[in-house]
Amino acid sequence: MTDFTESLKNIKNDGRRVMGCYPLYPPVELLHSMGFNPVIMWGLREHIISLTESDKHLQVYACSVARYMIEFIHLNASLLDGIVSYNACDTLRNMPEIVKCMLDGHGKSIPSFTFHVPAVSFEQSAEAGNYLGLHLNRLISAVEKEYHIKFSGDKFAESIELYRTMRNLCREIEALVSKGIIPFYIFCEAVGEGYFTSVEKHIEKLKSVVNDYTSNSKNVKNKRIILSGILNPPIGITKLFENCGLTVAGNDIAMLKRSYAFTPGIKDNPIEYYCSFYQERFPCTTILFSSDRRIDELKSLIENSGADGFVFVGEKFCEYEYFEMPFIEKKLKEWGIPGLFIEISTEDRDNLAQYKTRIEAFSEIL
Repeated sequence: MTDFTESLKNIKNDGRRVMGCYPLYPPVELLHSMGFNPVIMWGLREHIISLTESDKHLQVYACSVARYMIEFIHLNASLLDGIVSYNACDTLRNMPEIVKCMLDGHGKSIPSFTFHVPAVSFEQSAEAGNYLGLHLNRLISAVEKEYHIKFSGDKFAESIELYRTMRNLCREIEALVSKGIIPFYIFCEAVGEGYFTSVEKHIEKLKSVVNDYTSNSKNVKNKRIILSGILNPPIGITKLFENCGLTVAGNDIAMLKRSYAFTPGIKDNPIEYYCSFYQERFPCTTILFSSDRRIDELKSLIENSGADGFVFVGEKFCEYEYFEMPFIEKKLKEWGIPGLFIEISTEDRDNLAQYKTRIEAFSEIL
């Protein structure tokens, strides 16, 4: 398992500034092009044992994404050169002030930058693109002023191509997972490492995974499922799926498919690029206007993958996902697709055996 603190130290040793980014979909290409190594602070369940500091600042019923992020920032404040946040959800949009209060209490200070993604479709309102452009220009100006650097369109284009290569490799490995060639937990670990390393090193890692497994020609005949949720399931649960004869034929997970499914074709204009990035991306509940397309995407994903069932592994108290799941459950019944809904909380990190019987029973009915 990757030690994320050591990863941050390695980035610093390579001479790059570290920009801590709130989940889910920050402008990593932009930050990379301005000389930063953006790290997205999620997927931390396996790496942080105690939430002592977080519990001083957040209610215990806040989602695990926010609680672990607070703790991570506390533990690694000296390694972060800045923090970028955006209004991904109701919890995260209120976090910048909470983080500042926590850091102030420890006599620490980290430059903080915020921008906002419109909650309405760019097609519904011509002002949505102007609104996003205004916030991105403010972000660029603030970063330029704070670090005495300048944005470069040429460097931005180079960063876009690096992230495009990385996302293409993620999709290539996803296809190998669907064939049963690569275990899903290996895939989750490989993609997850990329959130705390340089995109260049992440590309090397993904290429090594492809090379290690492409010679494996086994054709697994397991039952096939689609996985959905915000975070990757805990490793123990992903191994339970495979031990119960279930192959992950596809996924609708924010840390996975929703993050790597789409890269705009625009080359060097950050405003045009991110208008496309947020408007046309794979649907996500946190990008409100994209949710209108989610049912069609899920149906297509299920049909094209030949999935026998659908499994939702939800983060407790994640309001965006839970508001939508009753409707998705209804649609699954209409399509004749069995569904399994699992809820994970921070208290469940060492108690995953409780899900074994449910997953075994679900596998038997497929």
